[in-house]
Amino acid sequence: MQEPVAELIVAVDDQGMVRLGFGVHPAGDYAIVVVYDEDSDGELHTGFLGFPKERIGFSNGAWGWFGPAKWRDA
Repeated sequence: MQEPVAELIVAVDDQGMVRLGFGVHPAGDYAIVVVYDEDSDGELHTGFLGFPKERIGFSNGAWGWFGPAKWRDA
Protein backbone atom coordinates (compact mmCIF):
# COMPACT_ATOMS: atom_id res chain seq x y z
CA MET A 1 0.00 0.00 0.00
CA GLN A 2 1.39 3.36 -1.01
CA GLU A 3 1.28 6.29 1.39
CA PRO A 4 -0.83 9.26 0.22
CA VAL A 5 1.10 12.30 -1.02
CA ALA A 6 -1.99 14.50 -1.16
CA GLU A 7 -5.49 14.42 0.25
CA LEU A 8 -8.16 16.90 -0.77
CA ILE A 9 -11.73 17.52 0.25
CA VAL A 10 -13.60 19.43 -2.46
CA ALA A 11 -17.29 20.23 -2.81
CA VAL A 12 -19.25 19.30 -5.92
CA ASP A 13 -20.56 22.41 -7.72
CA ASP A 14 -24.14 23.07 -8.91
CA GLN A 15 -23.41 21.33 -12.23
CA GLY A 16 -22.11 18.19 -10.49
CA MET A 17 -18.49 18.98 -11.37
CA VAL A 18 -15.29 19.06 -9.32
CA ARG A 19 -11.95 20.63 -10.22
CA LEU A 20 -8.85 19.44 -8.38
CA GLY A 21 -5.32 20.78 -8.16
CA PHE A 22 -2.65 18.69 -6.48
CA GLY A 23 0.20 21.19 -6.56
CA VAL A 24 3.74 20.25 -7.54
CA HIS A 25 5.06 16.75 -6.86
CA PRO A 26 8.20 14.95 -8.02
CA ALA A 27 8.04 13.01 -11.28
CA GLY A 28 6.81 9.47 -10.76
CA ASP A 29 3.82 7.18 -10.96
CA TYR A 30 0.69 8.20 -9.07
CA ALA A 31 -2.78 6.73 -8.68
CA ILE A 32 -5.94 8.61 -7.75
CA VAL A 33 -8.86 7.41 -5.66
CA VAL A 34 -12.04 9.49 -5.53
CA VAL A 35 -14.75 8.99 -2.91
CA TYR A 36 -18.09 10.74 -3.28
CA ASP A 37 -19.12 11.26 0.34
CA GLU A 38 -22.83 11.48 -0.35
CA ASP A 39 -23.82 12.30 3.24
CA SER A 40 -20.81 14.61 3.87
CA ASP A 41 -19.78 12.89 7.09
CA GLY A 42 -16.14 12.34 6.11
CA GLU A 43 -16.41 8.53 6.02
CA LEU A 44 -16.77 5.91 3.31
CA HIS A 45 -19.71 3.75 4.34
CA THR A 46 -19.62 0.08 3.49
CA GLY A 47 -22.22 -2.63 3.59
CA PHE A 48 -22.20 -6.39 3.48
CA LEU A 49 -18.69 -7.82 2.95
CA GLY A 50 -17.22 -4.32 2.94
CA PHE A 51 -18.69 -3.25 -0.39
CA PRO A 52 -18.91 0.57 -0.54
CA LYS A 53 -22.35 2.13 -0.23
CA GLU A 54 -21.02 5.45 -1.54
CA ARG A 55 -19.53 5.96 -4.98
CA ILE A 56 -15.79 5.54 -5.49
CA GLY A 57 -13.52 5.66 -8.51
CA PHE A 58 -9.90 4.91 -9.38
CA SER A 59 -7.62 6.41 -12.00
CA ASN A 60 -7.43 4.60 -15.35
CA GLY A 61 -10.98 3.36 -14.75
CA ALA A 62 -9.56 0.54 -12.62
CA TRP A 63 -11.89 -1.64 -10.55
CA GLY A 64 -11.23 -3.69 -7.46
CA TRP A 65 -12.44 -7.21 -6.95
CA PHE A 66 -13.39 -7.63 -3.28
CA GLY A 67 -11.25 -4.63 -2.35
CA PRO A 68 -9.65 -1.54 -3.87
CA ALA A 69 -8.20 -1.56 -7.36
CA LYS A 70 -4.64 -2.83 -7.65
CA TRP A 71 -1.89 -0.19 -7.82
CA ARG A 72 -0.68 -1.36 -11.23
CA ASP A 73 -4.20 -1.04 -12.66
CA ALA A 74 -4.85 2.43 -11.26
